[in-house]
Amino acid sequence: MQKIGDSTSTANGAGEFTSGQPGSGIDSTMIMAAWLNAVQRELVNVVLGAGEALNPADDAQVLKAIKTLQELATTWEKISGKPTTIGGYGITDALTKTETGTAIQKAIADLVASSPEALDTLKELAEALGNDPYFATTVMNALAGKAAKATTLAGYGISDAPTTEQMNTALGRKVDSAGGQISGALSVNVTQSLDAPALSINTAATGGSLALLRLRGPNSGILLSHTNGTNNLSILTTTGGTASISAGDVLSSGSICHTATSFMKPVAGQWLSIEGALTLPPGGTWAFQFLNFNNTGSFLGGSRTGLVAGGTQLGASTSVGFAWRIQ
Repeated sequence: MQKIGDSTSTANGAGEFTSGQPGSGIDSTMIMAAWLNAVQRELVNVVLGAGEALNPADDAQVLKAIKTLQELATTWEKISGKPTTIGGYGITDALTKTETGTAIQKAIADLVASSPEALDTLKELAEALGNDPYFATTVMNALAGKAAKATTLAGYGISDAPTTEQMNTALGRKVDSAGGQISGALSVNVTQSLDAPALSINTAATGGSLALLRLRGPNSGILLSHTNGTNNLSILTTTGGTASISAGDVLSSGSICHTATSFMKPVAGQWLSIEGALTLPPGGTWAFQFLNFNNTGSFLGGSRTGLVAGGTQLGASTSVGFAWRIQ
């Protein structure tokens, strides 16, 4: 746009109008055709730039043109020459259509990954879940109704199997194959015969004499042994010797102790009552048993039993019992 100073030398130093000072020799500014034409072109361009046609009868066209241009400048749809890309606006923190499409395709590929073809779409996944929008809740409710995990047989209602404690107790009572002891009573209940005895003791050991069975009580014991090379069983005597046992007579060192008719039967001179102190007849070995009482007849407790040689004195003045010669 031209200033008045561009077309005349009568303008002031700033290129603007001045009224002049005739007394000082300063002329007033002359209005030149060139400046008026420049101003006119500026106004015409405003009207034309607003899309209006010049109308000599309308003195408000410049105002209308300014309003139109203002509206165009503040209404996005009416702004012309706008960029068509985010780069055109200088935006650097957004993705283009191409970049967005690539990112979406990569996300889908990562989501699908190596899923089977029948489950590589959201529709297929939804159908696989029964189209249940509350699938997680449905599963949790189903799990809440399951049976609680038990840690014992009873917890599962199992009654036909032993518990660990029961099994350990049972195994603790067994007799090891290498040998052992039984602290309680032993009872063998079985149908037996000569060919199938209730108790059979077999040993592969060899030797002059084998101990097969020992019966031991608090004050006495019996050792059943077998002498190799014979068909006889022997019983240990109090003197450390052995007495052979046969199906008929009881022998001691080859001599008959008792016959089948006299065994465990009173025989004169061999079965004696103990009624006070008693000295046994000389000879042989005697078994005895007696009880002791005090002077008033009260039992003093305890029972005296054993084996002694003939000629031994047994009991006291208040003893009651018997003695029996066994050999």
